[in-house]
Amino acid sequence: MVGKRMSNQELLDYMAKNHHGKSLKEITDSGDKKMYERCYKRGIIPDLLARGVIVKLYEDDGHWDNWENFEKALRKAIEKIGHFPTHEELIKKKFSMLALKIRHFGGANEVRKRMGHAPGARPPNYFKNMSDENLIHYVRSWHYEDTLKEFRKDSGAYAHCLNRGILDSLIDEGTLIREQRAAGSIQKMSDEEIKNYIRQHHKGKLISKLRNSADAKIYEEAIKRGGIIDSLVKEGVLTRKKERNGFWSENPGRLFDFGEQFLRDHPEYKVLPTYERLKELGYGPPAKAIQREYGISKFREILAERTGQKPLSEREVLENMLDEYTGGKK
Repeated sequence: MVGKRMSNQELLDYMAKNHHGKSLKEITDSGDKKMYERCYKRGIIPDLLARGVIVKLYEDDGHWDNWENFEKALRKAIEKIGHFPTHEELIKKKFSMLALKIRHFGGANEVRKRMGHAPGARPPNYFKNMSDENLIHYVRSWHYEDTLKEFRKDSGAYAHCLNRGILDSLIDEGTLIREQRAAGSIQKMSDEEIKNYIRQHHKGKLISKLRNSADAKIYEEAIKRGGIIDSLVKEGVLTRKKERNGFWSENPGRLFDFGEQFLRDHPEYKVLPTYERLKELGYGPPAKAIQREYGISKFREILAERTGQKPLSEREVLENMLDEYTGGKK
Protein backbone atom coordinates (compact mmCIF):
# COMPACT_ATOMS: atom_id res chain seq x y z
CA MET A 1 0.00 0.00 0.00
CA VAL A 2 1.50 3.31 -1.09
CA GLY A 3 -0.24 6.56 -0.26
CA LYS A 4 -1.80 8.70 2.42
CA ARG A 5 -3.13 5.72 4.38
CA MET A 6 0.33 4.31 5.06
CA SER A 7 1.30 4.18 8.72
CA ASN A 8 4.50 5.87 9.90
CA GLN A 9 6.21 2.47 10.07
CA GLU A 10 5.14 1.64 6.52
CA LEU A 11 6.52 4.99 5.34
CA LEU A 12 9.84 4.29 7.06
CA ASP A 13 10.00 0.81 5.52
CA TYR A 14 9.12 2.21 2.08
CA MET A 15 11.83 4.89 2.23
CA ALA A 16 14.41 2.39 3.53
CA LYS A 17 13.61 -0.01 0.69
CA ASN A 18 13.54 2.54 -2.12
CA HIS A 19 15.86 5.38 -1.04
CA HIS A 20 18.43 4.08 1.43
CA GLY A 21 21.59 6.17 1.41
CA LYS A 22 20.19 8.92 -0.82
CA SER A 23 20.22 12.68 -0.33
CA LEU A 24 17.09 14.83 -0.53
CA LYS A 25 18.07 15.95 -4.05
CA GLU A 26 18.44 12.34 -5.21
CA ILE A 27 15.01 11.46 -3.80
CA THR A 28 13.27 14.40 -5.45
CA ASP A 29 15.09 13.73 -8.73
CA SER A 30 13.82 10.15 -8.64
CA GLY A 31 10.22 11.39 -8.89
CA ASP A 32 9.28 10.32 -5.36
CA LYS A 33 9.05 13.81 -3.89
CA LYS A 34 5.47 13.26 -2.58
CA MET A 35 6.57 10.36 -0.38
CA TYR A 36 9.32 12.53 1.08
CA GLU A 37 6.78 15.30 1.73
CA ARG A 38 4.53 12.85 3.59
CA CYS A 39 7.46 11.88 5.80
CA TYR A 40 8.22 15.56 6.37
CA LYS A 41 4.62 16.44 7.33
CA ARG A 42 4.43 13.55 9.79
CA GLY A 43 7.73 14.54 11.43
CA ILE A 44 9.63 11.32 10.74
CA ILE A 45 12.53 12.83 8.78
CA PRO A 46 14.70 12.68 11.95
CA ASP A 47 14.05 8.91 12.06
CA LEU A 48 15.18 8.59 8.45
CA LEU A 49 18.33 10.59 9.20
CA ALA A 50 19.07 8.63 12.38
CA ARG A 51 18.76 5.33 10.53
CA GLY A 52 20.94 6.51 7.66
CA VAL A 53 18.12 6.15 5.14
CA ILE A 54 18.58 9.79 4.10
CA VAL A 55 22.23 10.80 4.31
CA LYS A 56 21.73 14.57 4.16
CA LEU A 57 19.00 17.12 3.60
CA TYR A 58 20.91 20.24 2.64
CA GLU A 59 24.49 21.35 2.49
CA ASP A 60 25.25 21.85 6.16
CA ASP A 61 28.46 23.45 7.44
CA GLY A 62 27.69 22.36 11.02
CA HIS A 63 26.07 25.68 11.98
CA TRP A 64 23.01 23.99 13.52
CA ASP A 65 25.09 21.42 15.38
CA ASN A 66 26.37 24.23 17.60
CA TRP A 67 24.23 24.55 20.74
CA GLU A 68 24.55 28.36 20.97
CA ASN A 69 23.36 28.82 17.39
CA PHE A 70 20.55 26.34 17.87
CA GLU A 71 19.39 27.78 21.23
CA LYS A 72 19.42 31.37 19.92
CA ALA A 73 17.23 30.43 16.95
CA LEU A 74 14.89 28.33 19.10
CA ARG A 75 14.38 31.17 21.58
CA LYS A 76 13.34 33.40 18.68
CA ALA A 77 10.89 30.70 17.59
CA ILE A 78 9.48 30.47 21.14
CA GLU A 79 9.08 34.25 21.25
CA LYS A 80 7.26 34.27 17.91
CA ILE A 81 4.97 31.31 18.71
CA GLY A 82 4.30 32.33 22.31
CA HIS A 83 5.25 29.07 24.02
CA PHE A 84 7.64 26.16 23.68
CA PRO A 85 6.52 24.81 20.30
CA THR A 86 5.56 21.31 19.31
CA HIS A 87 7.39 19.57 16.49
CA GLU A 88 4.38 20.21 14.26
CA GLU A 89 4.32 23.94 15.12
CA LEU A 90 8.01 24.35 14.30
CA ILE A 91 7.40 22.94 10.84
CA LYS A 92 4.25 24.99 10.23
CA LYS A 93 5.98 28.21 11.32
CA LYS A 94 8.89 27.58 8.93
CA PHE A 95 11.40 26.51 11.60
CA SER A 96 11.87 23.09 10.03
CA MET A 97 15.64 22.94 10.55
CA LEU A 98 15.11 23.39 14.29
CA ALA A 99 12.56 20.57 14.22
CA LEU A 100 15.03 18.35 12.40
CA LYS A 101 18.05 19.19 14.55
CA ILE A 102 16.35 18.96 17.94
CA ARG A 103 17.19 15.26 18.15
CA HIS A 104 20.89 16.13 17.77
CA PHE A 105 20.70 17.66 21.27
CA GLY A 106 18.97 14.70 22.91
CA GLY A 107 15.38 15.21 21.78
CA ALA A 108 12.65 17.68 22.71
CA ASN A 109 12.52 16.81 26.41
CA GLU A 110 16.26 17.23 26.90
CA VAL A 111 16.22 20.58 25.05
CA ARG A 112 13.28 21.83 27.17
CA LYS A 113 15.09 20.93 30.38
CA ARG A 114 18.31 22.53 29.18
CA MET A 115 16.43 25.76 28.38
CA GLY A 116 14.39 25.74 31.61
CA HIS A 117 11.07 24.88 30.01
CA ALA A 118 10.23 21.69 31.95
CA PRO A 119 6.57 21.51 33.06
CA GLY A 120 5.86 22.46 36.66
CA ALA A 121 3.47 20.90 39.16
CA ARG A 122 -0.14 20.71 37.96
CA PRO A 123 -3.11 21.73 40.15
CA PRO A 124 -5.80 19.16 41.07
CA ASN A 125 -8.23 18.29 38.22
CA TYR A 126 -5.89 20.01 35.74
CA PHE A 127 -6.37 17.29 33.13
CA LYS A 128 -9.93 16.42 34.16
CA ASN A 129 -11.14 19.85 33.04
CA MET A 130 -9.03 19.81 29.85
CA SER A 131 -10.65 19.11 26.47
CA ASP A 132 -9.33 16.25 24.32
CA GLU A 133 -7.92 18.78 21.86
CA ASN A 134 -5.98 20.63 24.56
CA LEU A 135 -4.80 17.37 26.12
CA ILE A 136 -3.40 16.24 22.75
CA HIS A 137 -1.68 19.61 22.35
CA TYR A 138 -0.22 19.28 25.85
CA VAL A 139 1.27 15.87 25.04
CA ARG A 140 2.65 17.10 21.72
CA SER A 141 4.25 20.07 23.49
CA TRP A 142 5.75 18.32 26.51
CA HIS A 143 6.22 14.71 25.49
CA TYR A 144 7.14 14.65 21.80
CA GLU A 145 9.11 11.44 21.05
CA ASP A 146 8.80 10.23 24.65
CA THR A 147 8.54 6.48 25.04
CA LEU A 148 5.43 5.24 26.85
CA LYS A 149 7.65 4.42 29.81
CA GLU A 150 8.78 8.04 30.01
CA PHE A 151 5.26 9.39 29.42
CA ARG A 152 3.84 7.29 32.29
CA LYS A 153 5.86 9.46 34.69
CA ASP A 154 3.39 12.26 33.88
CA SER A 155 0.73 10.06 35.47
CA GLY A 156 -2.21 12.46 35.20
CA ALA A 157 -1.78 13.10 31.49
CA TYR A 158 -1.09 9.41 30.80
CA ALA A 159 -4.19 8.24 32.68
CA HIS A 160 -6.50 10.68 30.88
CA CYS A 161 -5.06 9.81 27.45
CA LEU A 162 -5.56 6.13 28.21
CA ASN A 163 -9.10 6.50 29.60
CA ARG A 164 -10.25 8.80 26.78
CA GLY A 165 -8.93 6.46 24.07
CA ILE A 166 -6.48 8.90 22.50
CA LEU A 167 -3.23 7.20 23.50
CA ASP A 168 -3.11 5.04 20.36
CA SER A 169 -3.62 8.00 18.03
CA LEU A 170 -0.66 9.77 19.67
CA ILE A 171 1.45 6.66 19.08
CA ASP A 172 0.25 6.28 15.47
CA GLU A 173 1.12 9.89 14.63
CA GLY A 174 4.60 9.51 16.10
CA THR A 175 4.22 11.85 19.09
CA LEU A 176 4.74 8.97 21.52
CA ILE A 177 6.95 5.96 20.93
CA ARG A 178 6.04 2.46 21.97
CA GLU A 179 9.15 0.72 23.23
CA GLN A 180 10.65 -1.14 20.30
CA ARG A 181 11.49 -4.79 20.64
CA ALA A 182 14.90 -6.03 19.53
CA ALA A 183 15.06 -7.79 16.17
CA GLY A 184 13.85 -11.36 16.46
CA SER A 185 12.42 -10.87 19.95
CA ILE A 186 8.81 -11.23 18.75
CA GLN A 187 9.60 -14.69 17.41
CA LYS A 188 10.96 -15.62 20.84
CA MET A 189 7.72 -14.66 22.62
CA SER A 190 5.49 -17.51 23.75
CA ASP A 191 1.86 -17.68 22.61
CA GLU A 192 0.75 -16.52 26.05
CA GLU A 193 3.17 -13.56 26.00
CA ILE A 194 1.76 -12.45 22.63
CA LYS A 195 -1.78 -12.76 24.01
CA ASN A 196 -0.91 -10.76 27.11
CA TYR A 197 0.71 -8.04 24.99
CA ILE A 198 -2.40 -7.73 22.83
CA ARG A 199 -4.64 -7.77 25.93
CA GLN A 200 -2.61 -4.91 27.42
CA HIS A 201 -2.31 -2.69 24.33
CA HIS A 202 -5.23 -3.56 22.04
CA LYS A 203 -8.17 -4.68 24.17
CA GLY A 204 -11.53 -3.90 22.58
CA LYS A 205 -10.09 -3.11 19.14
CA LEU A 206 -11.12 -4.45 15.77
CA ILE A 207 -8.71 -7.00 14.33
CA SER A 208 -8.17 -4.68 11.37
CA LYS A 209 -7.00 -1.93 13.76
CA LEU A 210 -4.38 -4.26 15.23
CA ARG A 211 -3.33 -5.38 11.74
CA ASN A 212 -2.75 -1.75 10.64
CA SER A 213 -1.23 -0.50 13.90
CA ALA A 214 2.40 -0.04 14.90
CA ASP A 215 2.18 -3.61 16.25
CA ALA A 216 1.55 -5.14 12.83
CA LYS A 217 4.48 -7.52 13.34
CA ILE A 218 2.87 -8.85 16.54
CA TYR A 219 -0.30 -9.49 14.52
CA GLU A 220 1.66 -11.21 11.74
CA GLU A 221 3.40 -13.51 14.23
CA ALA A 222 0.05 -14.37 15.86
CA ILE A 223 -1.38 -15.26 12.43
CA LYS A 224 1.63 -17.44 11.55
CA ARG A 225 1.18 -19.49 14.70
CA GLY A 226 -2.57 -19.88 14.20
CA GLY A 227 -5.31 -19.88 16.83
CA ILE A 228 -4.08 -16.87 18.84
CA ILE A 229 -6.33 -14.27 17.21
CA ASP A 230 -9.34 -16.59 17.32
CA SER A 231 -8.87 -17.28 21.03
CA LEU A 232 -8.67 -13.54 21.73
CA VAL A 233 -11.90 -13.01 19.77
CA LYS A 234 -13.62 -15.69 21.86
CA GLU A 235 -12.24 -14.05 24.98
CA GLY A 236 -13.65 -10.68 23.90
CA VAL A 237 -10.25 -8.95 23.68
CA LEU A 238 -10.48 -8.42 19.90
CA THR A 239 -13.57 -8.00 17.75
CA ARG A 240 -14.37 -8.62 14.12
CA LYS A 241 -16.03 -5.98 11.98
CA LYS A 242 -19.82 -6.21 12.11
CA GLU A 243 -21.43 -5.94 8.69
CA ARG A 244 -24.88 -4.57 7.94
CA ASN A 245 -27.80 -6.91 7.26
CA GLY A 246 -27.65 -8.38 3.76
CA PHE A 247 -23.94 -7.58 3.34
CA TRP A 248 -22.98 -11.17 2.53
CA SER A 249 -26.04 -12.26 0.54
CA GLU A 250 -26.19 -9.20 -1.76
CA ASN A 251 -22.77 -9.96 -3.28
CA PRO A 252 -21.81 -13.68 -3.37
CA GLY A 253 -18.27 -12.76 -4.46
CA ARG A 254 -17.67 -11.46 -0.94
CA LEU A 255 -18.18 -14.96 0.42
CA PHE A 256 -15.35 -16.34 -1.69
CA ASP A 257 -13.14 -13.38 -0.78
CA PHE A 258 -13.92 -14.22 2.84
CA GLY A 259 -13.08 -17.90 2.29
CA GLU A 260 -9.72 -17.07 0.71
CA GLN A 261 -8.86 -14.59 3.47
CA PHE A 262 -9.89 -17.09 6.15
CA LEU A 263 -7.52 -19.75 4.80
CA ARG A 264 -4.68 -17.20 4.59
CA ASP A 265 -5.28 -16.07 8.17
CA HIS A 266 -5.75 -19.61 9.49
CA PRO A 267 -3.03 -21.79 7.95
CA GLU A 268 -3.90 -24.53 10.44
CA TYR A 269 -7.02 -25.24 8.33
CA LYS A 270 -6.59 -26.99 4.97
CA VAL A 271 -10.26 -26.47 4.10
CA LEU A 272 -12.98 -24.17 5.36
CA PRO A 273 -14.22 -25.59 8.67
CA THR A 274 -17.77 -26.58 9.49
CA TYR A 275 -20.62 -24.13 9.99
CA GLU A 276 -20.57 -24.65 13.76
CA ARG A 277 -16.81 -24.10 14.01
CA LEU A 278 -17.01 -20.91 11.95
CA LYS A 279 -19.68 -19.61 14.36
CA GLU A 280 -17.47 -20.48 17.34
CA LEU A 281 -14.62 -18.50 15.76
CA GLY A 282 -16.82 -15.42 15.42
CA TYR A 283 -17.72 -15.76 11.73
CA GLY A 284 -21.45 -16.33 12.19
CA PRO A 285 -22.87 -14.06 9.42
CA PRO A 286 -20.68 -15.31 6.53
CA ALA A 287 -21.03 -18.90 7.75
CA LYS A 288 -24.81 -18.57 7.71
CA ALA A 289 -24.75 -17.08 4.20
CA ILE A 290 -22.47 -19.86 2.90
CA GLN A 291 -24.72 -22.53 4.42
CA ARG A 292 -27.82 -20.93 2.93
CA GLU A 293 -26.46 -20.16 -0.56
CA TYR A 294 -24.20 -23.15 -1.24
CA GLY A 295 -23.80 -25.53 1.68
CA ILE A 296 -20.32 -25.91 3.21
CA SER A 297 -19.28 -28.93 1.06
CA LYS A 298 -20.18 -27.33 -2.27
CA PHE A 299 -18.60 -24.03 -1.21
CA ARG A 300 -15.35 -25.84 -0.38
CA GLU A 301 -15.25 -27.32 -3.90
CA ILE A 302 -15.81 -23.97 -5.61
CA LEU A 303 -13.29 -22.27 -3.33
CA ALA A 304 -10.65 -24.90 -4.20
CA GLU A 305 -11.22 -24.24 -7.91
CA ARG A 306 -10.91 -20.46 -7.43
CA THR A 307 -7.65 -20.75 -5.48
CA GLY A 308 -6.17 -23.41 -7.78
CA GLN A 309 -5.89 -25.91 -4.94
CA LYS A 310 -6.30 -29.60 -5.48
CA PRO A 311 -9.57 -30.63 -3.81
CA LEU A 312 -9.07 -32.82 -0.74
CA SER A 313 -10.10 -36.42 -0.98
CA GLU A 314 -13.20 -37.56 0.87
CA ARG A 315 -10.95 -39.23 3.44
CA GLU A 316 -8.93 -36.02 4.01
CA VAL A 317 -12.14 -34.01 4.45
CA LEU A 318 -13.41 -36.53 7.01
CA GLU A 319 -10.07 -36.43 8.85
CA ASN A 320 -10.26 -32.63 9.01
CA MET A 321 -13.81 -32.79 10.34
CA LEU A 322 -12.73 -35.34 12.93
CA ASP A 323 -9.89 -33.03 14.02
CA GLU A 324 -12.41 -30.24 14.55
CA TYR A 325 -14.73 -32.29 16.70
CA THR A 326 -11.92 -33.86 18.75
CA GLY A 327 -10.13 -30.56 19.33
CA GLY A 328 -7.28 -31.21 16.92
CA LYS A 329 -7.60 -27.72 15.42
CA LYS A 330 -8.07 -25.74 18.60
